[in-house]
This record gives sequence, structure tokens and C-alpha cells, in this order.
Amino acid sequence: MGSRVRHLLIVGNGADAPIRAHRIVPGLRTTMLVRLDVLHAVREPSVHQRIIALRHDEGTAEWIAAAQAVHARDPFDRVASYAEKDQDKAAAVSEALSLPGHRPETVELAHDKVAMRERLARAGVDPTPSARVSDAGDVRSFGATHGYPVVLKPVAGAGSSGVSVIRSSDDIDEAWAWSSAGAVPEAGGLVVEAYLEGIEVSVEGFSEAGRYQMVCVTGKAKDPVHCVELGHTVPGDFDPHLRSQLAEFVAQVLDALGIRDGVTHTEVVLTANGPRLVETHLRPGGDEITTMVTDVFGVDLMDLMVEGSLGIPVLDRLRARLAEPVRGHQAIWFATPHAPGGIPGRISAVTGLDEVQALPFVREARLLKSPGARIPSVVADSRARALLVRADGKTAGEALGRARSAAESVNFALDQDG
Repeated sequence: MGSRVRHLLIVGNGADAPIRAHRIVPGLRTTMLVRLDVLHAVREPSVHQRIIALRHDEGTAEWIAAAQAVHARDPFDRVASYAEKDQDKAAAVSEALSLPGHRPETVELAHDKVAMRERLARAGVDPTPSARVSDAGDVRSFGATHGYPVVLKPVAGAGSSGVSVIRSSDDIDEAWAWSSAGAVPEAGGLVVEAYLEGIEVSVEGFSEAGRYQMVCVTGKAKDPVHCVELGHTVPGDFDPHLRSQLAEFVAQVLDALGIRDGVTHTEVVLTANGPRLVETHLRPGGDEITTMVTDVFGVDLMDLMVEGSLGIPVLDRLRARLAEPVRGHQAIWFATPHAPGGIPGRISAVTGLDEVQALPFVREARLLKSPGARIPSVVADSRARALLVRADGKTAGEALGRARSAAESVNFALDQDG
């Protein structure tokens, strides 16, 4: 891997990624800087040389100072970040220590949807109109200028929280209340942008020194109002020409944003005017997409992320693996019971799960909410899901149909609140 990494600074937690780093590089020494509120979630803490917990709401200066203090007596070879929330801190630290990593501007562009849109428009990559808005009147002005429908969402968000599709000016007040409730106050408020009409997909990819390789085009099924993702297919059923067009478009997006290394998860809408960006992330996709990519392509995106962070060249090996035949198709479907009459309730019993788990084409059927868990009146974001089912199929459509049918055969009994 060139000069061997002996001491890695990991900024943020990252679930099992730090453990993977130790498996990939035997004898690796690691120091972790983590947010105080996730210190309890660090897995196998004894494998690390040291763990330093800091408050996350005091800017990056303290994180840089802590890293510099350790670096002065026990130098780091590289800086890694496996948690999206902490990528800004990792970028600031790597820049301060003159070590490889995403630059602060790149992380800001990936996290801030308004800044991202402005950069892509200036680069001639994606002209989708957007604007930061401070009240419902700003949304009305945007709609009057650009037409409806429009999308209102937090500038920085996750899990489709706070996202609303506004189809006329009559919907604005309700959407404003919804999106404001889903926004993180310190993360930049809300953005409104033109609604992208077409088929939405995600593109899983990997970059190494500016060279991009698309791994997979993932098909999506989404709630039409709040854009909560209901299901995915790996790979999606798209022809080679479209896959090539998507790979070229995503490479242009990443170049414009300065993303040169690592795993990316990029959400794109296939419009009548060509691909248009929804957003991109400096991490693998969630919702078990990484598991499905491993099953179908034999490519572990989590390992790719960690190997890339360690400076291990993997692109040629990845391309050789992708040249081999895929192992069929796989899909996932998420089910959420709806509270009758729009009144929130709680799960009192679940039946039918054992029968679904016994189906020969089902890879996994797992409850995300157990009896006693609260069910909201509206599916607001991905946290409302109660069940996932992952299934195999000869085609993307067959896999998705099987996963959805199996998920919908599980019955949830609900007790209404109050």
C-alpha cells in the first residue's frame, strides 16, 4: 500500500469500521476522537491505543487541538472518518495535520445542499434551481418563479426526515411546519428546489486518486409525499447505455465537488432532460444496500471504505471483480403499519414473521420495532419502519415483488393511544 499505515486517527465512531481496519492491517494502532454522546457505542474499545471523547457542538478547534496534542508525541500516518456526522471534523483535522483526506470545502459541499447546487450549476453539471429559504413566503416566491411542484427539505438531513413535495401554493404552510420540525437548527435551515420528475436511483461507487468506478445502480421505491424510501433493488433493472450515462454523470458531480477518494452513495433522478442530482454522500448507502451489493456482486463496500481510508490501492481489484457475472438480483422492502384513523398507537402483537422467514427466497426478515413500540400516524422518515424483508429473484422486479409481498403478509396488531 506504499508507506504502511502504522498509526491511524479515527474521527467519529463508525460502527464496526474501526474493527475492520484492525483486521485489514494486523498490528495497526488506532486513536479515536469521538463525540461524548456516542462514547458508549464504541465497539471493542480495548483494541485502540486511546479514545478521546469531546463535545460535538463547540466547533472543530478543540478536535484539532486534541489531534495535534497526540500527533506531537505519537504521529499519525492518516486520518479516517467512518461516521457522516463527523466528516467535517475529520476534514479539519487532516488539513491541520497535512495528512490525506477529504478537504473541508468538499465535506461542506457534500453536506450543504444549497452550496452543492450552486457549485454544480457553476460547473455546468446540473442546473436544478434551488434556494435557501427562511419562511413560507420565500417558498411561495420560489414556486411563483420556477413553478410547481417543488421540494422543501432540511439543508442537511438524513433518513428523509422533514422532506415534503409541494404540488401547489396551498400545500406550503403544512409543508413548512413539517420540514421545520425535521430540520436540525444548527445545520443551515431549509432549502427549496425544483421537483425532479422521473425515476430515482442511487449509484454506489468508489474513487481512488480521482479515478471513479461505479459499482451498482440501485433501484428505489419511495413514498410520493415525504419521499421515505420503501424498498430497493440491487441491481436495478437498467440497460447498459443508461448505466454508462449514470457513471459519467456521477463522475462529473464528484469532480465538481472535489471528491477524489472513497466510497460514495449518490442519489440521482433520471429526468427527461437527463440525470439530475438529488444528493451525494461520502459513505456507503444505508438500508442494507451494502449487504445486498456484497451478496450480488461479491463487493464489500464497507471494506472498500476502510481500505481506501488506509491508502490501500483497491481500484484495479474492484474492477476485476465487477467484470465477473452478478449473482442474480436482490431486493428489500420496508413495512410500516399505519395507525387506524390517523391516531398514533403501539404494537401489541406481530404474527406471520416465522412463516416469512421460512420462505426459500427470503434472505432476511427482521423486526425493526417490537411489541410495545409506538407507531406514528404518518410515516415521517425511515425511523418509522417496523419490518424489513430481503429477498432473492431472477429479475429486479421479481425480487422486489417477493420482498414486498412477504413483508405485507406480516400482521401487526395495534393498540391506539388514548
